[in-house]
Amino acid sequence: MATLVGRKPKVAVAWLALAFGLLFGSIFLGVGLVVRANITPYEGGVTTEGVVVDAVEERDSDGDRTFSAVVEFQHAETGETFTAVGSVSSSSAPTIGDTRTVSYLVDSPSEARVIEHQWFPWIFIVIGAGVLSLVAVGLLRAGLRQVLSLRGIQRNGELGSPASDVDASAPRDAVSGSSDDVYQPFGQDDDSIQDESIQDGPITGGPLE
Repeated sequence: MATLVGRKPKVAVAWLALAFGLLFGSIFLGVGLVVRANITPYEGGVTTEGVVVDAVEERDSDGDRTFSAVVEFQHAETGETFTAVGSVSSSSAPTIGDTRTVSYLVDSPSEARVIEHQWFPWIFIVIGAGVLSLVAVGLLRAGLRQVLSLRGIQRNGELGSPASDVDASAPRDAVSGSSDDVYQPFGQDDDSIQDESIQDGPITGGPLE
């Protein structure tokens, strides 16, 4: 009993660790995939060159300034001018007049993407995928332990069931025998046996003198 009680906190901590790993890995993987999608060309879209005309300044969680490039480009069919803001920001402001690659869909050029050749989204993807893999391994091991534990309980029940079934279902006289048929060693009730034989049986001896 003490062993089972001691194992409960460990099991609870293990499940909390798996839940935290699932949340952490999902967030990292999701962020990496979203950022990567926003810096890659549209499938079936149009790719063109644009010019940096401005920068969007923001503050990060530490209060440091970050900049995202504002790129201007022209629609290939209509010649209309549109702008796109880069999804990747950096601590250094982009140079006005630099050329950037832009991808857009013909029907929605206002949702154009600035193509960035960045490797850092893969950091989030790799970390998130690695954590989720560890969580999957942990869940698999926990499931196997549960299955083995249930099999052990069933096996113990099968080993103990025949005797218990006989005791529960069989009549008492059939199992242990009737109380009237219990063998009594000679000498314990010999007086009563001799009295009964004298009273019930015929006297075969000669006359008493």
